[in-house]
Amino acid sequence: MLREQQVEARRVIEAARSALASDGDLLDAGERRRVDAAIDALERAAAGEQAEAIVAAGVALGEATEELAMRRMNRSIRSALAGRGVDEILATQAAAQASKSAA
Repeated sequence: MLREQQVEARRVIEAARSALASDGDLLDAGERRRVDAAIDALERAAAGEQAEAIVAAGVALGEATEELAMRRMNRSIRSALAGRGVDEILATQAAAQASKSAA
């Protein structure tokens, strides 16, 4: 159990760092400090021998990155919809539904 938690912690840390590298500009300085502190806490916990501490630090990092995840999703949606009219978006959705029905 401990080793699995340590491996998962490393995966989550890497994902958080990747998100910060690509979209860290979406956070203000205080939000960024909270995320960085949560990453540091998870790193410390993963270096230890207590699976429960790793889980708790992982949950804290998840909570610290919720706002970033939401803002990244919003940015992605805005980017996907940029320059497209409502009729085009609705036509794309209708075509997708039609292909699902045909499958």
